[in-house]
Amino acid sequence: MFFKRDKDKEKELKNVSFKEEDYTDLTREEVEALAASKAADLRDKDKKLMEDQEKERKKEEKNKKVRRYLEFAAIILFILLLLARCSVLPVPEPIKDIVDFGFENTVDTDDIVHENDEEPNDPRYSSLIMSMNYMPVFENGLAKGNLNIENDPRSVFAQYIEIYLEDAEGNPETLIYKSDLIDIGQTLLEDTLDVNLPAGKYPCTAYFNAVLVERDEEGNILEQSYAGTGGANITIIVLNTKGTPVEID
Repeated sequence: MFFKRDKDKEKELKNVSFKEEDYTDLTREEVEALAASKAADLRDKDKKLMEDQEKERKKEEKNKKVRRYLEFAAIILFILLLLARCSVLPVPEPIKDIVDFGFENTVDTDDIVHENDEEPNDPRYSSLIMSMNYMPVFENGLAKGNLNIENDPRSVFAQYIEIYLEDAEGNPETLIYKSDLIDIGQTLLEDTLDVNLPAGKYPCTAYFNAVLVERDEEGNILEQSYAGTGGANITIIVLNTKGTPVEID
């Protein structure tokens, strides 16, 4: 028995891709089976297309996450480099003038503090005010001593201080103390040495390292640059020996 054309059925099979002559000799059951097969193929293709689109979407989301991570890592790296630039300061250069506290505590020479190009007419940029206890006393080599380091409010520089033991000829030799950055107007009353010294009286040279600091409106440090160094003779007194002190020649 041959299949008779049915217009309603043809409308149902409109989207199925095969020609009329392909099914004129088929039974109704065979045509329906073929149509179901074609429809299944279309569904499989649609499913595969959707799966491919979903994979592409997930891939794009992953790429976005990677890009965001790389951007974040780049920002962190920039901040770390900026902090490293701000925190690394050079070793003090040899200087010509060493002053004695009690007689003079201001060094005024371009050999020590270089004039700032932006303020050529401001004498504060060509001088460094140094102020500290010229004979700090420590109960022992591990205790705090009365350094009384002051960064004068009139100064335009932040400072960090380094103290060196002098050798037999009076030349600075061994670093025994280095302070943090002391801002303008701040005072460091007391601190411990970086080296445990035995009881004794020690001639030393204190280096005052001038640092020009640039800040934003909120007071955060944007940049700091080394401006110069001044030096002063001091004497450190350690009253008692404690623990295992270093050997002093």
